Amino acid sequence: MPETRSGLGAWLGIPTFSPGTKAVLLGAASLASLFSGQAMAATPRTAPTNQQVDRSIVFIGMNETASHEVEALRNAGAPVTFIKTAKEADTIKIGNTTYDLKTDEGRLGFANAIGLKGDRATALSEALGEIDANARDEAAQLAKALREAEKGTRNIERIVLSGHSIGSQIWGDGNGTLHVSTLGKLIAVFPQAAAQVQDLGIAACYSGGESTMETYRAMFPNLKTLWAYDGSAPGSWSGAVPHLTRWERSTRGNAESINRDIVKGVRKGENVAVWSASRGYDNGQPPASLESVTDRYNTSHEIVSGFMSGESVVEDSQTGPLRSHYNNIQRLLARRDISSEQRTELSKERDQVIRLLYWKNVGQLFQATHGSAMRSAFQDLGLTAPDFSKLSRKEVLEVISSFDAAKASSTTTTRNVTYAERLLHGLQDLSTTVIPNSWL
Repeated sequence: MPETRSGLGAWLGIPTFSPGTKAVLLGAASLASLFSGQAMAATPRTAPTNQQVDRSIVFIGMNETASHEVEALRNAGAPVTFIKTAKEADTIKIGNTTYDLKTDEGRLGFANAIGLKGDRATALSEALGEIDANARDEAAQLAKALREAEKGTRNIERIVLSGHSIGSQIWGDGNGTLHVSTLGKLIAVFPQAAAQVQDLGIAACYSGGESTMETYRAMFPNLKTLWAYDGSAPGSWSGAVPHLTRWERSTRGNAESINRDIVKGVRKGENVAVWSASRGYDNGQPPASLESVTDRYNTSHEIVSGFMSGESVVEDSQTGPLRSHYNNIQRLLARRDISSEQRTELSKERDQVIRLLYWKNVGQLFQATHGSAMRSAFQDLGLTAPDFSKLSRKEVLEVISSFDAAKASSTTTTRNVTYAERLLHGLQDLSTTVIPNSWL
């Protein structure tokens, strides 16, 4: 049964949610309060009376390969508005003017260009400012579509988010990251448009935990169905197309629910999780107690230290003991009944473990990005820089230890050495600032 509404949730037009979700949405709620005079009533699914209204699926593709998914949807007869990476990252063109979304002036200028004034323009500018670098162009395109929905030239009933994910964020190869929390703040600037959305599809790994779905539902108060993945999702060329085309057919018209079995027997179909207003959450699994899920996590957690030290090596990023432990982390994060403190600690561990799983990618991209800086710093210390793309985790840790020892015995410290030290320690600690999501 759908949850009852009360208090702040009723005022915002959202159901009652768990404490963790409320915390994530607090920033979005404060933005929505700026525009409380605007109605957030449901938009019924009726045949369009104005044939000029754009009713296409809004498809946000963070990967270049998303074009394959969009092409398949269009070939199946579905109109799609494709939001993709701009030719120049973090810019958007309105009319003859290009706005630089990296600057306050550019973000505010864009907000004014789509017709927002005063507090709303400021709120959109600030929301875009919180979006990660290289993802502001996609976020601004979404804002433009939401504004069109408010003005009546578009009706947004269906949205797809496509990319890589670990649950709380979506990104693309060599692209920026859309965090669920900052995306929520942007959407909250457009409450009337958000109220139109009936169906949401998230073509991304680990996007279908019940707590994550809860957060998306709060963004779109009149959502009828949500499709996501409680595990790994199929790639653009390895199964995403049949999933998306079947989702599209199932969400046409006045559908009030969606059945995960429409992809039964299709690759990764077993990982689909759905939610509908009429039937609730379904990931195809019987409910598990918090105690049993925690026990599995505690048992598998014992292996992590071996991979952190490099004594254990990941042979296959998709299978094996570390992947199993990663899945156990995700199962806990998917729950609504863990504390905010647990969620914070588990999220930190999740971010480290996923970087261990893709260590080969990390080493290659660290070398490609910072190889020159490493050569300069190691030379300043009288050392020869290694090729990080060819080193195991254990070998990298040994190199860092040698670097630290040489720095400690040196009488001077150059800028090169200070800069390299920060990068190397970030590599050692599996820092998200040194190892961005786009490397995974």
